[in-house]
Amino acid sequence: MINLYTILITLVISSSVNTPAEPSSRNVAEIARYGLTGTIKSVFVSEPYLYAADLYEGLRIIDISNPVNPCEVGFCETASMALDVCVSGFYAYLANWDKLSVINVGSPSNPHLAGNCKLDANNVCVCGNNAYVSSNAWEDGFKVVNISNPSNPVQISTHPATAWATDVCCGGSFAYVAASYVNMGGIQVMDVSNPQNPVEVGYYTAPEGPSGVYHCGSYIYVAAGGAGLRIVDITRPERPEEKSSCTTPEDAYSICVEGSYAYVVGDMLRIIDIKNPEYPLEVGYCDIEATAVCVAEPYIFTAEGENGIGIYENLVLGTEEDNIPVPGLKFFPSLNRLGYRINGKAILTVYSASGVRISTQTVDGNGFWTPSPELPDGVYFARLEGGYEETCAKVVVLR
Repeated sequence: MINLYTILITLVISSSVNTPAEPSSRNVAEIARYGLTGTIKSVFVSEPYLYAADLYEGLRIIDISNPVNPCEVGFCETASMALDVCVSGFYAYLANWDKLSVINVGSPSNPHLAGNCKLDANNVCVCGNNAYVSSNAWEDGFKVVNISNPSNPVQISTHPATAWATDVCCGGSFAYVAASYVNMGGIQVMDVSNPQNPVEVGYYTAPEGPSGVYHCGSYIYVAAGGAGLRIVDITRPERPEEKSSCTTPEDAYSICVEGSYAYVVGDMLRIIDIKNPEYPLEVGYCDIEATAVCVAEPYIFTAEGENGIGIYENLVLGTEEDNIPVPGLKFFPSLNRLGYRINGKAILTVYSASGVRISTQTVDGNGFWTPSPELPDGVYFARLEGGYEETCAKVVVLR
């Protein structure tokens, strides 16, 4: 894995900066596109298959064992609008607008309907014997469906949402419901240890209405529209606390976390390094529009509506040769410049406080990075890549 050395640098410099136009992608390569006649709203990967919610058609199953040459192997029509999909074991769970459909995918070439549960459903996730469903309703925006008998899924409880419920995820004894109305909203933390009586135990207020939430470890990662990525510590479920954020120039709509990276989509695909959740940094992007994203590293799969399914590679995940440790790598922060000593080559990248890349250069041996006089006053991040280890530090530079 690439080594990351992050330095927080505060610069007090006069004048403005003329930022060159960004290329259409960085550290992301499109390797395939699977076109369909329908409209793909959501994707879920359970290797070697990808499961796609096709809005007006139903469930499509794509063989991605060779990501460069994906091929459809199965299809199950549903008589409603397929909005989201989750797979657990031999079953796919399709949020079908006016019902939750349970589809047997034990034989991917012959998927067939096992059962339906009549309810409003926009998003779905599965933990154990229960499916958690969100819908665009305040009075019962969160629902729990018992799926222990796939042929007879039964709704066993509901709970009001604080606004329009836009997404749901789960982990352990908790479910997390994204609720949004206009530019307001947040994440409801639901204790589902008793699924017949879910209880809201905590709430995170987002700076803008969130449309996506993903649980991983001690954090939830929130796609908060124009407020970008928000990283929230849920160690204490009753008091979720935002630890950090990474601004995206466009609205963040959906999110997936895999390994050390968060993948955010909306009007762009952005890859954000979250090795240190307190200092997230954007490391890659691609100019695409997508409504959902799922990852099986190094590959990224996106739901792109009428453009079908996009398949991309995260080039930040280096080859074994790229990951050879660089011994003797050190930083020497000082006033108005950042010194480094490297026994080998590395890549030094500088970002603004909002995560926008300012410059990238290859460095070797001993040297200094000096802020350009054209840079405006503000906080900047320096990132050094080359090896396995990781360290962070803060430096103040004044002029």
